[in-house]
Amino acid sequence: MKLAGQVAVVTGAGRGIGRAVAVRLAREGAAVALAARSASELDGAAREIAQAGGRALAVPTDVRQEAAVEALARRALAEWGRVDVLVNAAGLATFAPVTDSKLDDWDQMLAVNLRGAVLCCRAVLPAMIAQHRGTIINVGSVVTGRHPVTRPAAPRQAPQPSAILSPQSDPPRLRGNQGGTNADVD
Repeated sequence: MKLAGQVAVVTGAGRGIGRAVAVRLAREGAAVALAARSASELDGAAREIAQAGGRALAVPTDVRQEAAVEALARRALAEWGRVDVLVNAAGLATFAPVTDSKLDDWDQMLAVNLRGAVLCCRAVLPAMIAQHRGTIINVGSVVTGRHPVTRPAAPRQAPQPSAILSPQSDPPRLRGNQGGTNADVD
């Protein structure tokens, strides 16, 4: 078990990529705080992990809401005393030609995909910095490359949470890697 003794927080953990990542992290020995809006999906993921012998904590969370994200981080820290890995896998996409798209849909995509990731980074970074260790992984799917608006910017030109946060670390304790999509804390 490569991750025994480590704690991971995974957003979008109720289904899809987030759930698959959470299950895999638990299989590798990490305790996993599962975050998503759907309590029933989270409960299913937590049961799946527990049935395989893993440890999971289901925390219904809307990553667009700062208070909810801070509560998620507090719950993980209260339960296990540390956060070693953050996986930002919560994501939202709508598909329409630009001329037909609704600005509210665009605003919600940005709120989940970018603001949510930044809020999650901000919530766990103090613990990671205090423990001189942590990894942040920002996940995007092939949907990003298919979206008519984001396709021209993906993946190299789209703003990445770790690229936005990296310059703010003084002294430099946050290192971006893999084209600015992920970060390590030391």
